[in-house]
Amino acid sequence: PFKPVSGGRFNADLNVPLLDALGFTAPPQTGESNPPVTEALAIYDDYPAQGILSDGWQKSGVLNFYETSKVASGKYSILWKDSAQYDSFLFGFQGGKDLSSLVKSGYSLELKLRATGPVKFDIRFMNSDGAPADIPWRMVRTIDTSTLPPDGEWHLVRIPLTEMVDAGAWKQSQKKWFDSTGKFSWSNVVSLQVAAEEMSLAGSEIDHLDRVRLLVV
Repeated sequence: PFKPVSGGRFNADLNVPLLDALGFTAPPQTGESNPPVTEALAIYDDYPAQGILSDGWQKSGVLNFYETSKVASGKYSILWKDSAQYDSFLFGFQGGKDLSSLVKSGYSLELKLRATGPVKFDIRFMNSDGAPADIPWRMVRTIDTSTLPPDGEWHLVRIPLTEMVDAGAWKQSQKKWFDSTGKFSWSNVVSLQVAAEEMSLAGSEIDHLDRVRLLVV
């Protein structure tokens, strides 16, 4: 009963014409756009934070959001290893997040990472790809051994949002790549993705990821 591109909010995202056609009466819809996020935002700490969904796309390897064998803090970490090139997982923001104020205020993405082999992968914020006209622009930081030594130890990684790069977009429904034109919008970010964009990670593992936050450092 919800609009195709929405966060599934009962008071704002219902597909009113569809419900009317089915004979239901929808409650008043606020039509409220997402207010800007203005303070530290937890994304994952044992569990995805409220209003955040986890998902993944794997051709091979292992993805476990509730790994207990190696944990930086709390009860769980995310195990991701032996992934094929272009495998990924994400944290989806229901209804989208307006992170523009955090960018202006000097916030960073902070997370804990652990690797046991040479790695090169992307962490990226994504715009929507839910409608035919949407282009899922991405804002990217590539992580490699200069940032994450493959020593089996936990490392605290901080990525200033202002240092991330607008890297273009891949439109899956069109099987088409779009070069960057500076159109990424921090005002409507739908997900944070971790992707083996650069290479296969088979045998060169990111073993674990833990405690993902946006905060001022």
